[in-house]
Amino acid sequence: EDDLEVTTDVMQAAAIMHDLDEDTEFKVSDIRTVFGEAVANLVDELSRPDHLGKTRADKYDWMEGYMEKSLEAVIIKIADRVSNVNDYLADEKKQAYASFYALQGYPVYQAYLIYGGSNIRILNDIHAMDEIVRKRYPNVSMFADYADKVVRKIATEPGKHGWK
Repeated sequence: EDDLEVTTDVMQAAAIMHDLDEDTEFKVSDIRTVFGEAVANLVDELSRPDHLGKTRADKYDWMEGYMEKSLEAVIIKIADRVSNVNDYLADEKKQAYASFYALQGYPVYQAYLIYGGSNIRILNDIHAMDEIVRKRYPNVSMFADYADKVVRKIATEPGKHGWK
């Protein structure tokens, strides 16, 4: 909590409303009016941009964008991924998709690690996502696959990642 720039109440409100802008007529501007600037800004950060397509590549590009988002957005997105993966695992028809969905979130998990996140529950969630991925894709490892890419991105664009 000491590393967060907003209160846990703001985090909880944004987490509950994170899909409103994408999935309903209640938009970020409405959230700003009713719930305030801090909640609206975080929901805006979590909302998929309208210009982004719906392909898997587009979704992955959006996930990579979390490398430049706030720690608060990264934490909420990890919780969202974990919740959705658990829902997929509980549904026999969607179980096969769970590992791919967990894999798509790797840039978000990596962003948390780069931030130096140390919350044991979040780290356990990241580890659980990695294990789900590795059951289906045994040669994939979050750390091996992304470490070089992250280092190169930081080296080529210093100071543009929101990292402290």
